[in-house]
Amino acid sequence: MENTFEEFYEKIKNISTEIRVLGGPDNASSFNLTELDTVDADEPETFTLEELKNLVMDFKKAGKDFILARVTTPDQYRQEHLYNYYYSASEVNKLLFKYESDRRLLHRMKVRNPLNNMFIIGEVYYYIITKQEVDRAILDFYFCTDEKPKDEETRS
Repeated sequence: MENTFEEFYEKIKNISTEIRVLGGPDNASSFNLTELDTVDADEPETFTLEELKNLVMDFKKAGKDFILARVTTPDQYRQEHLYNYYYSASEVNKLLFKYESDRRLLHRMKVRNPLNNMFIIGEVYYYIITKQEVDRAILDFYFCTDEKPKDEETRS
């Protein structure tokens, strides 16, 4: 039975996928969330060089939720234009935070985005992709029809 699930999850990794980022920093409710962005899950994550969908599925197989981090950087020539980039939170946090063990302090560092070499500005937002949302997205893909109302779309 375990082998069947392994084979199934490996097949899932071959499906073209996108991640819908829902909600925002001020959302208290998990209902009626607005779609903020769409991330191509077929693109490799910068730090691990693995496709985002493979990272999400590997976390799912390990029984863990996946956390996606969004960082913001300004345009190099027009500072008023901001761009968002998405990374695996566990990887980007290694750059963003340093621990001073003798004083037991955690510091947020001023670092550059590895994709464009511009400083990361503002807050870093974290979005969780739960195991249940991954399962729901898989079920919706295989078993739901296009006749479903728009407000019942999958959250991952």
